[in-house]
Amino acid sequence: MRVCEILALRWRRVDLRTGTLRITERFYRGDFSTVKSKRSDHDLPLGSVALETLKNWRENRKGGPDDLVFATRTGKLMSDGNLRRRVIYPACDRLCIPRVSWHRVPASAQQFARVSRNSGIRGSGTTRARGPANHTRNSS
Repeated sequence: MRVCEILALRWRRVDLRTGTLRITERFYRGDFSTVKSKRSDHDLPLGSVALETLKNWRENRKGGPDDLVFATRTGKLMSDGNLRRRVIYPACDRLCIPRVSWHRVPASAQQFARVSRNSGIRGSGTTRARGPANHTRNSS
């Protein structure tokens, strides 16, 4: 998932019952728009850790389905820097893994496992925590 897609994610696109989110929108250079390509428009399964985190996040957030998942306390768009400082870095700290930049976030299960091993995280639970490796693409 691209950072521009994370910033544009709205609660109506997160299905906490099925553990999936739908990527359809992005925020780039001050504008909301559809995702970069048809191939980018897809459902993404969430791993158990991500799902529980989003459930807790939702319980602590007010607002409706059109509100952004990652917004400021006043409901405004969060910048990528604020998202990194307020969400990503604390998550890395809780997991006792090195803080990552947007360019160092693992994009695949293999990369995630490699980063985990290099960070001293051991065991097969690292790939299970990330969720299924395959996700379905929208064919329309």
